[in-house]
Amino acid sequence: MPCSAYHVATIFVTTDTGGIPSLDRLTESGCTTASLAPRYTVASWLAVLIAVPRANFPHNGVDFPTSRPTGRFSNGYNGIDFLVFHKSIRPERNQLTLRLASPPHLAAQPAVADTEDFVLTLFQLACLSALNMGFKRSPPAFLAVANKTNKQILSGFIGVNFASAGSGILDTTGSSIIPLSKQVEQFTTVQGNISARIGKGAADTVLSRSLFVVSTGGNDLFAFFSRNSTPTAAEGKRFVANLVALFQNHVKVLYVVGARKVAVIDVPPIGCCPYPRSMHPLGACIDVLNELARGFNKGVKDAMRGLGASMPGLKYSVGSSHAVVQSIMKHPQKLGFKEVTTACCGSGKFNGASGCTPNATLCDNRHEYLFWDLLHPTHATSKLAAAAIYNGSLHFAAPINFRQLAEDQY
Repeated sequence: MPCSAYHVATIFVTTDTGGIPSLDRLTESGCTTASLAPRYTVASWLAVLIAVPRANFPHNGVDFPTSRPTGRFSNGYNGIDFLVFHKSIRPERNQLTLRLASPPHLAAQPAVADTEDFVLTLFQLACLSALNMGFKRSPPAFLAVANKTNKQILSGFIGVNFASAGSGILDTTGSSIIPLSKQVEQFTTVQGNISARIGKGAADTVLSRSLFVVSTGGNDLFAFFSRNSTPTAAEGKRFVANLVALFQNHVKVLYVVGARKVAVIDVPPIGCCPYPRSMHPLGACIDVLNELARGFNKGVKDAMRGLGASMPGLKYSVGSSHAVVQSIMKHPQKLGFKEVTTACCGSGKFNGASGCTPNATLCDNRHEYLFWDLLHPTHATSKLAAAAIYNGSLHFAAPINFRQLAEDQY
Protein backbone atom coordinates (compact mmCIF):
# COMPACT_ATOMS: atom_id res chain seq x y z
CA MET A 1 0.00 0.00 0.00
CA PRO A 2 1.47 3.40 -0.88
CA CYS A 3 2.25 6.11 1.61
CA SER A 4 -0.28 8.62 0.32
CA ALA A 5 -1.91 10.06 -2.75
CA TYR A 6 -1.56 13.20 -4.78
CA HIS A 7 -3.82 13.98 -7.71
CA VAL A 8 -3.49 16.62 -10.28
CA ALA A 9 -6.23 16.55 -12.75
CA THR A 10 -4.27 16.23 -13.67
CA ILE A 11 -2.09 15.05 -10.77
CA PHE A 12 -2.59 13.34 -7.50
CA VAL A 13 -0.33 11.71 -4.92
CA THR A 14 -0.59 9.55 -1.81
CA THR A 15 1.54 8.48 1.10
CA ASP A 16 1.45 5.32 3.23
CA THR A 17 -2.31 5.29 3.54
CA GLY A 18 -2.74 5.30 -0.19
CA GLY A 19 -4.92 7.33 -2.45
CA ILE A 20 -5.60 8.44 -6.01
CA PRO A 21 -6.75 11.43 -8.11
CA SER A 22 -9.90 12.25 -9.83
CA LEU A 23 -11.33 10.17 -12.59
CA ASP A 24 -13.59 12.95 -13.71
CA ARG A 25 -12.49 12.22 -17.21
CA LEU A 26 -13.83 8.72 -17.28
CA THR A 27 -16.80 10.20 -18.96
CA GLU A 28 -16.76 9.49 -22.59
CA SER A 29 -17.27 6.36 -24.57
CA GLY A 30 -16.40 4.49 -27.70
CA CYS A 31 -18.82 3.57 -30.45
CA THR A 32 -19.00 3.20 -34.20
CA THR A 33 -19.03 6.46 -36.09
CA ALA A 34 -20.97 7.56 -39.13
CA SER A 35 -19.10 7.45 -42.42
CA LEU A 36 -20.64 10.59 -43.88
CA ALA A 37 -18.83 13.90 -43.68
CA PRO A 38 -20.23 15.40 -40.46
CA ARG A 39 -21.92 18.78 -40.53
CA TYR A 40 -21.80 20.28 -37.10
CA THR A 41 -20.91 23.68 -35.80
CA VAL A 42 -18.13 24.20 -33.30
CA ALA A 43 -18.67 27.84 -32.42
CA SER A 44 -20.25 26.86 -29.11
CA TRP A 45 -17.83 24.06 -28.21
CA LEU A 46 -15.37 26.11 -26.22
CA ALA A 47 -18.16 28.18 -24.72
CA VAL A 48 -19.80 25.07 -23.31
CA LEU A 49 -16.53 23.70 -21.96
CA ILE A 50 -15.87 27.00 -20.20
CA ALA A 51 -19.45 27.40 -19.00
CA VAL A 52 -19.56 24.10 -17.10
CA PRO A 53 -16.47 24.25 -14.84
CA ARG A 54 -18.32 23.63 -11.56
CA ALA A 55 -20.69 21.08 -10.11
CA ASN A 56 -21.55 22.67 -6.77
CA PHE A 57 -25.29 22.74 -7.42
CA PRO A 58 -28.13 20.19 -7.87
CA HIS A 59 -28.78 17.72 -9.37
CA ASN A 60 -25.11 16.85 -8.86
CA GLY A 61 -24.70 14.75 -5.72
CA VAL A 62 -28.30 13.52 -5.69
CA ASP A 63 -27.12 9.99 -4.79
CA PHE A 64 -24.20 11.07 -2.59
CA PRO A 65 -24.61 9.97 1.07
CA THR A 66 -25.64 13.53 1.99
CA SER A 67 -27.78 13.93 -1.17
CA ARG A 68 -26.09 17.29 -1.65
CA PRO A 69 -23.73 18.58 -4.39
CA THR A 70 -20.07 18.16 -3.50
CA GLY A 71 -18.33 19.62 -6.54
CA ARG A 72 -18.16 16.22 -8.22
CA PHE A 73 -19.57 15.95 -11.75
CA SER A 74 -21.59 12.90 -10.71
CA ASN A 75 -24.81 11.78 -9.13
CA GLY A 76 -22.69 10.20 -6.38
CA TYR A 77 -19.05 9.26 -6.06
CA ASN A 78 -16.49 9.56 -8.84
CA GLY A 79 -13.78 7.17 -9.91
CA ILE A 80 -11.17 8.52 -7.54
CA ASP A 81 -13.47 7.98 -4.60
CA PHE A 82 -13.80 4.31 -5.51
CA LEU A 83 -10.06 3.99 -5.97
CA VAL A 84 -9.14 5.47 -2.61
CA PHE A 85 -11.81 3.95 -0.39
CA HIS A 86 -11.09 0.72 1.42
CA LYS A 87 -14.51 -0.83 1.04
CA SER A 88 -16.22 -3.59 -0.88
CA ILE A 89 -17.55 -2.86 -4.32
CA ARG A 90 -20.86 -4.68 -4.44
CA PRO A 91 -22.87 -5.44 -7.58
CA GLU A 92 -25.81 -3.24 -8.41
CA ARG A 93 -29.20 -4.85 -7.83
CA ASN A 94 -29.94 -5.15 -11.54
CA GLN A 95 -26.66 -6.98 -12.12
CA LEU A 96 -27.36 -9.85 -9.73
CA THR A 97 -29.04 -11.89 -12.45
CA LEU A 98 -25.62 -12.77 -13.87
CA ARG A 99 -24.34 -16.11 -12.61
CA LEU A 100 -20.78 -15.58 -11.44
CA ALA A 101 -18.17 -18.24 -10.98
CA SER A 102 -16.01 -18.27 -7.88
CA PRO A 103 -13.93 -15.07 -7.65
CA PRO A 104 -11.08 -15.24 -10.16
CA HIS A 105 -7.52 -14.16 -9.52
CA LEU A 106 -7.66 -10.56 -10.71
CA ALA A 107 -3.99 -9.68 -10.86
CA ALA A 108 -2.51 -8.83 -14.26
CA GLN A 109 -3.70 -11.35 -16.81
CA PRO A 110 -3.03 -11.64 -20.54
CA ALA A 111 -5.01 -9.18 -22.61
CA VAL A 112 -8.06 -10.84 -24.12
CA ALA A 113 -10.52 -10.09 -26.87
CA ASP A 114 -13.83 -8.37 -26.19
CA THR A 115 -15.77 -11.61 -25.76
CA GLU A 116 -18.51 -12.61 -23.36
CA ASP A 117 -15.89 -14.14 -21.05
CA PHE A 118 -14.07 -10.83 -21.11
CA VAL A 119 -17.28 -8.98 -20.22
CA LEU A 120 -17.94 -11.37 -17.35
CA THR A 121 -14.44 -10.77 -16.04
CA LEU A 122 -15.04 -7.03 -16.18
CA PHE A 123 -18.31 -7.48 -14.31
CA GLN A 124 -16.65 -9.64 -11.67
CA LEU A 125 -14.13 -6.88 -11.09
CA ALA A 126 -16.96 -4.61 -10.05
CA CYS A 127 -18.53 -7.24 -7.82
CA LEU A 128 -15.46 -8.08 -5.78
CA SER A 129 -13.78 -6.15 -3.04
CA ALA A 130 -11.27 -3.88 -4.73
CA LEU A 131 -9.09 -3.66 -1.62
CA ASN A 132 -8.23 -0.23 -2.98
CA MET A 133 -6.07 2.43 -1.44
CA GLY A 134 -7.18 2.39 2.17
CA PHE A 135 -8.43 5.96 2.62
CA LYS A 136 -11.68 6.59 4.48
CA ARG A 137 -12.21 9.62 2.26
CA SER A 138 -10.64 11.21 -0.78
CA PRO A 139 -7.62 13.44 -0.10
CA PRO A 140 -8.43 17.14 0.37
CA ALA A 141 -8.01 19.77 -2.33
CA PHE A 142 -4.75 21.72 -2.21
CA LEU A 143 -6.46 25.10 -1.96
CA ALA A 144 -8.50 23.87 1.01
CA VAL A 145 -5.41 23.01 3.03
CA ALA A 146 -2.72 25.29 1.63
CA ASN A 147 -2.83 27.67 4.59
CA LYS A 148 -3.48 25.07 7.26
CA THR A 149 -0.97 23.31 9.47
CA ASN A 150 -2.61 19.93 9.87
CA LYS A 151 0.29 17.65 10.71
CA GLN A 152 -0.97 14.71 8.70
CA ILE A 153 -1.49 16.79 5.57
CA LEU A 154 1.90 18.50 5.81
CA SER A 155 3.60 15.18 6.50
CA GLY A 156 1.96 13.71 3.45
CA PHE A 157 0.17 10.87 5.22
CA ILE A 158 -3.19 11.69 3.65
CA GLY A 159 -2.24 13.14 0.31
CA VAL A 160 -3.52 16.13 -1.60
CA ASN A 161 -5.74 16.62 -4.65
CA PHE A 162 -4.52 19.31 -7.05
CA ALA A 163 -7.13 18.66 -9.74
CA SER A 164 -8.87 21.63 -11.36
CA ALA A 165 -12.03 21.10 -13.41
CA GLY A 166 -11.59 22.16 -17.03
CA SER A 167 -7.81 22.22 -16.84
CA GLY A 168 -5.38 20.72 -19.30
CA ILE A 169 -1.77 20.15 -20.18
CA LEU A 170 -1.63 23.47 -22.03
CA ASP A 171 -1.80 26.65 -19.96
CA THR A 172 -4.24 28.02 -22.54
CA THR A 173 -6.81 25.24 -22.03
CA GLY A 174 -9.83 26.33 -20.03
CA SER A 175 -10.57 29.66 -18.43
CA SER A 176 -9.98 30.81 -14.85
CA ILE A 177 -8.70 27.36 -13.94
CA ILE A 178 -5.41 25.96 -12.66
CA PRO A 179 -3.42 24.33 -15.50
CA LEU A 180 -1.18 21.30 -15.06
CA SER A 181 1.95 23.44 -14.86
CA LYS A 182 0.54 25.31 -11.86
CA GLN A 183 -0.66 22.08 -10.27
CA VAL A 184 2.89 20.75 -10.44
CA GLU A 185 4.08 23.96 -8.77
CA GLN A 186 1.52 23.45 -6.03
CA PHE A 187 2.87 19.98 -5.45
CA THR A 188 6.39 21.35 -5.03
CA THR A 189 4.95 23.52 -2.26
CA VAL A 190 3.58 20.42 -0.54
CA GLN A 191 6.92 18.69 -1.04
CA GLY A 192 8.64 21.61 0.65
CA ASN A 193 6.20 21.47 3.56
CA ILE A 194 6.83 17.77 4.02
CA SER A 195 10.61 18.29 3.97
CA ALA A 196 10.37 21.14 6.48
CA ARG A 197 8.25 19.01 8.78
CA ILE A 198 10.11 15.70 8.77
CA GLY A 199 13.42 16.37 6.98
CA LYS A 200 14.48 15.85 3.39
CA GLY A 201 15.54 12.23 3.76
CA ALA A 202 12.30 11.16 5.36
CA ALA A 203 10.35 13.25 2.86
CA ASP A 204 12.10 11.52 -0.04
CA THR A 205 11.08 8.17 1.43
CA VAL A 206 7.47 9.25 1.88
CA LEU A 207 7.22 10.54 -1.68
CA SER A 208 8.94 7.50 -3.20
CA ARG A 209 6.21 5.34 -1.66
CA SER A 210 3.42 7.66 -2.71
CA LEU A 211 1.23 7.27 -5.75
CA PHE A 212 1.01 10.15 -8.22
CA VAL A 213 -2.08 9.89 -10.37
CA VAL A 214 -2.18 11.93 -13.55
CA SER A 215 -5.43 12.22 -15.48
CA THR A 216 -5.38 14.85 -18.21
CA GLY A 217 -5.46 15.59 -21.94
CA GLY A 218 -9.12 15.37 -22.88
CA ASN A 219 -9.84 19.06 -22.39
CA ASP A 220 -6.83 19.97 -24.54
CA LEU A 221 -8.16 17.80 -27.35
CA PHE A 222 -11.62 19.36 -27.06
CA ALA A 223 -10.09 22.85 -27.21
CA PHE A 224 -8.03 21.96 -30.29
CA PHE A 225 -11.11 20.61 -32.04
CA SER A 226 -13.09 23.74 -31.16
CA ARG A 227 -10.55 25.77 -33.11
CA ASN A 228 -10.27 23.39 -36.04
CA SER A 229 -13.00 20.78 -36.52
CA THR A 230 -11.47 19.41 -39.72
CA PRO A 231 -7.73 19.18 -39.05
CA THR A 232 -5.49 17.42 -41.52
CA ALA A 233 -3.77 14.26 -40.35
CA ALA A 234 -0.50 16.19 -40.13
CA GLU A 235 -2.06 18.96 -38.03
CA GLY A 236 -3.57 16.45 -35.63
CA LYS A 237 -0.29 14.57 -35.25
CA ARG A 238 1.67 17.77 -34.61
CA PHE A 239 -0.74 18.90 -31.92
CA VAL A 240 -0.78 15.52 -30.21
CA ALA A 241 3.02 15.23 -30.37
CA ASN A 242 3.39 18.64 -28.73
CA LEU A 243 0.84 17.71 -26.06
CA VAL A 244 2.62 14.44 -25.26
CA ALA A 245 5.99 16.21 -25.07
CA LEU A 246 4.61 18.71 -22.54
CA PHE A 247 2.99 15.89 -20.58
CA GLN A 248 6.32 14.07 -20.50
CA ASN A 249 8.12 17.18 -19.23
CA HIS A 250 5.66 17.52 -16.34
CA VAL A 251 6.22 13.90 -15.34
CA LYS A 252 9.97 14.57 -15.37
CA VAL A 253 9.48 17.49 -12.98
CA LEU A 254 7.47 15.27 -10.65
CA TYR A 255 10.27 12.72 -10.76
CA VAL A 256 12.87 15.35 -9.87
CA VAL A 257 10.90 16.42 -6.79
CA GLY A 258 10.45 12.86 -5.60
CA ALA A 259 7.74 10.97 -7.52
CA ARG A 260 8.59 7.33 -8.16
CA LYS A 261 5.14 5.77 -8.70
CA VAL A 262 3.12 7.38 -11.47
CA ALA A 263 -0.37 6.16 -12.36
CA VAL A 264 -1.70 7.64 -15.60
CA ILE A 265 -5.31 7.47 -16.79
CA ASP A 266 -5.72 7.74 -20.54
CA VAL A 267 -8.34 9.66 -22.53
CA PRO A 268 -11.60 7.87 -23.43
CA PRO A 269 -13.10 8.06 -26.94
CA ILE A 270 -14.26 11.60 -26.25
CA GLY A 271 -16.14 11.92 -29.53
CA CYS A 272 -18.89 9.66 -28.17
CA CYS A 273 -20.01 11.52 -25.06
CA PRO A 274 -23.46 13.18 -25.24
CA TYR A 275 -22.22 16.67 -26.06
CA PRO A 276 -20.30 15.73 -29.26
CA ARG A 277 -23.13 13.42 -30.30
CA SER A 278 -25.60 16.27 -29.91
CA MET A 279 -23.56 18.26 -32.45
CA HIS A 280 -23.58 15.52 -35.09
CA PRO A 281 -26.48 15.55 -37.59
CA LEU A 282 -27.03 11.80 -37.16
CA GLY A 283 -26.17 11.63 -33.48
CA ALA A 284 -23.06 9.58 -34.18
CA CYS A 285 -19.69 9.79 -32.50
CA ILE A 286 -17.35 12.46 -33.87
CA ASP A 287 -14.45 10.49 -35.26
CA VAL A 288 -11.98 13.38 -35.36
CA LEU A 289 -12.09 13.61 -31.57
CA ASN A 290 -11.73 9.86 -31.17
CA GLU A 291 -8.72 9.84 -33.51
CA LEU A 292 -7.08 12.57 -31.44
CA ALA A 293 -7.72 10.55 -28.28
CA ARG A 294 -6.24 7.40 -29.79
CA GLY A 295 -3.15 9.28 -30.93
CA PHE A 296 -2.68 10.91 -27.54
CA ASN A 297 -3.09 7.61 -25.69
CA LYS A 298 -0.48 5.89 -27.84
CA GLY A 299 1.89 8.80 -27.36
CA VAL A 300 1.47 8.71 -23.59
CA LYS A 301 2.09 4.96 -23.45
CA ASP A 302 5.25 5.36 -25.50
CA ALA A 303 6.38 8.32 -23.38
CA MET A 304 5.87 6.48 -20.10
CA ARG A 305 7.69 3.44 -21.46
CA GLY A 306 10.64 5.66 -22.34
CA LEU A 307 10.64 7.41 -18.97
CA GLY A 308 10.45 4.09 -17.16
CA ALA A 309 13.52 2.89 -19.03
CA SER A 310 15.56 6.07 -18.54
CA MET A 311 14.68 7.16 -14.98
CA PRO A 312 16.05 4.91 -12.22
CA GLY A 313 13.40 3.77 -9.77
CA LEU A 314 10.42 5.05 -11.74
CA LYS A 315 7.46 2.65 -11.80
CA TYR A 316 4.28 3.39 -13.71
CA SER A 317 0.91 2.13 -14.85
CA VAL A 318 -1.33 3.44 -17.62
CA GLY A 319 -4.99 2.79 -16.86
CA SER A 320 -7.26 2.61 -19.90
CA SER A 321 -10.52 4.44 -19.37
CA HIS A 322 -10.77 4.06 -23.14
CA ALA A 323 -10.98 0.26 -22.90
CA VAL A 324 -13.44 0.33 -20.01
CA VAL A 325 -15.91 2.68 -21.66
CA GLN A 326 -15.73 0.89 -24.99
CA SER A 327 -16.57 -2.37 -23.24
CA ILE A 328 -19.60 -0.79 -21.59
CA MET A 329 -20.84 0.59 -24.90
CA LYS A 330 -20.37 -2.71 -26.70
CA HIS A 331 -22.00 -4.85 -24.01
CA PRO A 332 -24.20 -2.52 -21.95
CA GLN A 333 -26.82 -5.01 -20.76
CA LYS A 334 -24.26 -7.60 -19.72
CA LEU A 335 -22.69 -4.93 -17.52
CA GLY A 336 -25.93 -3.63 -16.05
CA PHE A 337 -26.49 -0.60 -18.29
CA LYS A 338 -29.42 0.27 -20.54
CA GLU A 339 -28.56 3.77 -21.80
CA VAL A 340 -25.10 4.49 -23.20
CA THR A 341 -25.67 7.47 -25.50
CA THR A 342 -27.95 9.89 -23.62
CA ALA A 343 -26.94 11.65 -20.40
CA CYS A 344 -29.01 11.12 -17.27
CA CYS A 345 -29.05 14.83 -16.47
CA GLY A 346 -29.16 17.63 -19.03
CA SER A 347 -31.27 19.08 -21.81
CA GLY A 348 -31.68 18.93 -25.56
CA LYS A 349 -30.55 16.16 -27.88
CA PHE A 350 -29.01 13.28 -25.89
CA ASN A 351 -29.33 15.59 -22.86
CA GLY A 352 -26.03 16.91 -24.16
CA ALA A 353 -26.89 20.50 -25.02
CA SER A 354 -26.17 21.81 -21.53
CA GLY A 355 -24.81 20.75 -18.18
CA CYS A 356 -26.64 19.26 -15.22
CA THR A 357 -28.31 22.27 -13.62
CA PRO A 358 -31.20 22.49 -11.12
CA ASN A 359 -33.58 23.00 -14.07
CA ALA A 360 -32.23 20.12 -16.16
CA THR A 361 -34.08 16.89 -16.93
CA LEU A 362 -33.10 14.16 -14.45
CA CYS A 363 -33.51 10.43 -15.08
CA ASP A 364 -34.83 8.03 -12.44
CA ASN A 365 -32.80 4.90 -13.22
CA ARG A 366 -29.40 6.52 -12.81
CA HIS A 367 -27.63 3.21 -12.16
CA GLU A 368 -28.49 2.15 -15.72
CA TYR A 369 -26.86 5.16 -17.42
CA LEU A 370 -23.29 5.36 -18.67
CA PHE A 371 -23.27 9.17 -18.68
CA TRP A 372 -24.29 11.46 -15.88
CA ASP A 373 -24.15 14.72 -17.84
CA LEU A 374 -22.93 15.95 -21.20
CA LEU A 375 -19.32 14.98 -20.46
CA HIS A 376 -19.08 12.93 -17.26
CA PRO A 377 -19.88 9.38 -16.07
CA THR A 378 -22.40 8.21 -13.52
CA HIS A 379 -21.60 6.79 -10.10
CA ALA A 380 -22.21 3.30 -11.56
CA THR A 381 -19.77 3.85 -14.44
CA SER A 382 -17.09 5.20 -12.13
CA LYS A 383 -17.44 2.19 -9.84
CA LEU A 384 -16.89 -0.24 -12.70
CA ALA A 385 -14.04 1.75 -14.23
CA ALA A 386 -12.16 2.14 -10.96
CA ALA A 387 -12.32 -1.58 -10.25
CA ALA A 388 -11.07 -2.47 -13.74
CA ILE A 389 -8.16 -0.02 -13.69
CA TYR A 390 -7.16 -0.79 -10.13
CA ASN A 391 -7.41 -4.55 -10.11
CA GLY A 392 -7.79 -5.62 -13.71
CA SER A 393 -5.87 -7.30 -16.49
CA LEU A 394 -3.45 -5.85 -19.02
CA HIS A 395 -6.44 -4.91 -21.15
CA PHE A 396 -7.31 -2.23 -18.59
CA ALA A 397 -3.95 -1.23 -17.12
CA ALA A 398 -0.38 -1.88 -18.26
CA PRO A 399 2.37 -2.88 -17.77
CA ILE A 400 0.91 -3.49 -14.28
CA ASN A 401 -2.39 -2.44 -12.74
CA PHE A 402 -2.84 0.32 -10.16
CA ARG A 403 -3.01 -2.13 -7.26
CA GLN A 404 0.31 -3.70 -8.18
CA LEU A 405 1.86 -0.25 -8.55
CA ALA A 406 0.50 0.93 -5.19
CA GLU A 407 1.67 -2.19 -3.38
CA ASP A 408 5.14 -2.24 -4.95
CA GLN A 409 7.75 -1.91 -2.20
CA TYR A 410 10.83 -2.18 -4.45
